[in-house]
Amino acid sequence: MDRFFLTEQKLKKIIGGAGLVAISIGLALSLLFLPPYITFFLVIGVAWLALIFRWPFLGLIGYLLVVLLRPSEVYGIPYVAKAAAGSCLLVLLAHIVQQRKFPTVNSAYKAMLFFSAAVALSVMTAFWLQPVLYIWQNTLKLLVLYTLIIAFASTERRLGALGVVVLVAIGYAGSHVIYQLITGSAGSDQRIYDLAWGMFGDSNEFAQVVTMVIPILVLLLMESKGIIWRVFYTAMIGINMTIFILGKSRGGFLGMLVVVVALIYSSSRRFMLLAILILVLGIAFLSAPSAYFERLGSIADYAQDESATGRLDAWKAGIRMFLRNPVTGIGAGCFEFASPDYGLSAGMVAHNSFVTALAETGLIGFSAFILIMVYTFRACSRIDTNLKRLGRQKGLLYILARGLPISMIGYIVTGIFISTIFYPHLYILSAMASAGEIMTDRWVTEKSAAPAEANVSG
Repeated sequence: MDRFFLTEQKLKKIIGGAGLVAISIGLALSLLFLPPYITFFLVIGVAWLALIFRWPFLGLIGYLLVVLLRPSEVYGIPYVAKAAAGSCLLVLLAHIVQQRKFPTVNSAYKAMLFFSAAVALSVMTAFWLQPVLYIWQNTLKLLVLYTLIIAFASTERRLGALGVVVLVAIGYAGSHVIYQLITGSAGSDQRIYDLAWGMFGDSNEFAQVVTMVIPILVLLLMESKGIIWRVFYTAMIGINMTIFILGKSRGGFLGMLVVVVALIYSSSRRFMLLAILILVLGIAFLSAPSAYFERLGSIADYAQDESATGRLDAWKAGIRMFLRNPVTGIGAGCFEFASPDYGLSAGMVAHNSFVTALAETGLIGFSAFILIMVYTFRACSRIDTNLKRLGRQKGLLYILARGLPISMIGYIVTGIFISTIFYPHLYILSAMASAGEIMTDRWVTEKSAAPAEANVSG
């Protein structure tokens, strides 16, 4: 029976042979029929496929960058995300065949499957098919990314590399905004709207990302030993806080307040943490323009603020949408199309992730959305428990076990003011927590099995 399964050696032979055949065909077609640039992308694609079959984790890194920076939208290169997702799926399927089993999953991953099914169900009942199909495609891409993370981020070093990639992507997008502002190419707008790249293109969206990443960065800075890492984390904090201030997001400000309180409350090294937070926040607020404080001042007088009252109206409309379609909702991505029927302006969104989940995916999707967050909290708690049992209360996983729950709190608070239910923020964070839970569960099992094996051999 073994001859029917793909061993690593057989996979290498198949990929190598397929690569040579594809490159040969591509070159031949380019000489006969196709423009040279098509052949170039064909050869690059085959080479990339061969590379990630050899090192699947590189495929995960590449796909993560595509999800975060969205080169299809920024550079206008079509089908990049679909090609990356498809190639990584092939690698995952080959991995499953080779291992003869599906990667270990946890409750948070099952909740993600439940959420994907809820979005699919909303496709069947939606009045506007095009937006819901677009959201369904994006949800499938997120599910692929989640699966790849728990399958290939199987060691602490790989999980750390994944985190560094996320931080670099955020820093890159933030640096892009700062460059635009310095060079004057940002225009005359007082706030940042669509200056950043990829999933960070709005001031409120970027503020949510900052509130999620700052707890991890601060904890990493506190625990870092080498000067290079300290400089890196300090630079990332500086870039993130600069964009946070320039964005003037009121929801982001409230989220950051809660995150800072949660950091101080949960830390066992409060004096050091307070010193870092006072330095970072002090520099940020001292350098903030007066327009930032004027905008924050409008929080107390929200009843007179047109933006705030508009959001309250959108929340009320979202509840009415849910009550009219309580089981499956009006369809994922359809809120802005239904808004005129509920007394809102055309194109208005809910500006609330929880209202969006209720209105667009109904009770089924909302329940799955909440379960993802609940099980992510539980995964972090289990990582902490496992590490205590193993006597490993230090290192990256220990930092993630303490920092990711605070990041989740930041997501929840800012999610009250922005609709990012179909953005990758939450699902990348949840997938990293799931990978850590699965990893530490394995370590505990291996440690428990070691004495038993020793007794048997003795």
